[in-house]
Amino acid sequence: RFPVFAIEHTDAAFGPEPDPLFGVHSDTVHPFIDQLMDIGLELAGRHIQAICAVPGPDPDHSRPLYGVTVDAKQRVWFGTEGGVSMFDGKHWKSWTHKDGMGAPNEDNLPISLNTGLGTRSRHNLSVLVDGEPTYNPNYVFCIQAAPDGSIWAGTWGGGVSRFDGKNWTNYTSHDGLAGDIVFSMTRDKQGTWWFGTNKGLSRFDGKHWQTFSREDGLFGNSVYAVAAAPNGDIWVGTKQGVVRIGR
Repeated sequence: RFPVFAIEHTDAAFGPEPDPLFGVHSDTVHPFIDQLMDIGLELAGRHIQAICAVPGPDPDHSRPLYGVTVDAKQRVWFGTEGGVSMFDGKHWKSWTHKDGMGAPNEDNLPISLNTGLGTRSRHNLSVLVDGEPTYNPNYVFCIQAAPDGSIWAGTWGGGVSRFDGKNWTNYTSHDGLAGDIVFSMTRDKQGTWWFGTNKGLSRFDGKHWQTFSREDGLFGNSVYAVAAAPNGDIWVGTKQGVVRIGR
């Protein structure tokens, strides 16, 4: 068992409206990426560079992105609404459901044609049809590089996908994941993964799964943000507030 400490929604913490919390991050510093297109901006001694758009599998269309991670080889990986893209400093490569990312629709969920359009609604009501989850496996809400070189991506309806450089392995609710719409993820210092889903928070140590939900102290089952603190605490963001899962 892990103790759960609640930080309820308050005006002081989150403002007068209980908006969903989409990001939580521990206070660590990552290097800026130096291979992107120069726009000549200096900020606090750092040279800021930019890419106008992330290309998708179709080179004529760019993809809005919702997650970025950098692996040990300094390759940049992007989670977009049309799959995963990787930039090595010179070249782009992309993967979609056709390449194995995102599990098959074994539960025959309704197919979602939602494209996000940069609105908050993509994170809650628009993932449902008549109150039921939908399926859109190319849509990647979050992405993270692991120390072993693997890339983990949280998909819309296709669960969590792990890429080993050659193949994708998918984990879904049939394996123990709380829900198959994965909004957020983090990896703690012990190497344990935490996934925020539409049906609660999942803890995965590589072999065993554990789920946290409203019954365990979360304010809501849709977990939009999760972060691991250096002391081992896990911070979990929902629409209704934040909880801290202690050691």
